[in-house]
Amino acid sequence: MAGEKIYTVYRYYDSDDRLLYVGVTGEDLQRSHAHRRTALWWSLAVSAKFEHFGTYDQAYAHEQLLIRTLNPIYNVARPGRRAALRAGAVKTRWLRTYTCRYCQREYPQPRGIGKHRTVCKADRCQRRMQAEWRTRQRERRSNIKT
Repeated sequence: MAGEKIYTVYRYYDSDDRLLYVGVTGEDLQRSHAHRRTALWWSLAVSAKFEHFGTYDQAYAHEQLLIRTLNPIYNVARPGRRAALRAGAVKTRWLRTYTCRYCQREYPQPRGIGKHRTVCKADRCQRRMQAEWRTRQRERRSNIKT
């Protein structure tokens, strides 16, 4: 098994042993560092559990099973979660969200970023935003020349 990639399903818990988040990764430390920088729940996490799998498909299937059965507080990607957030059925004490102005999907607001984010990181939304920016720049340049 030396040299084979290991996939990890991880669970983070708060001080009251409530499940905050379930995820899957093939890059353990890098994913933890990414959560530390951007996850709204990171400051609440006090313990974690890890399970290792030989293939991504096995790990992903297990992650989805855990999300459906254990109902983690901060997994917003599971079915019906965004609707529950909008309806106020889920406590959002630490969770701020923003709605992408292009695809109209709701996303968690990363910590450290103000209320100015209005576009998600999806390629099509980023390209659309860049195209609009270029158009505005051309319009400004043409107004300066005339």
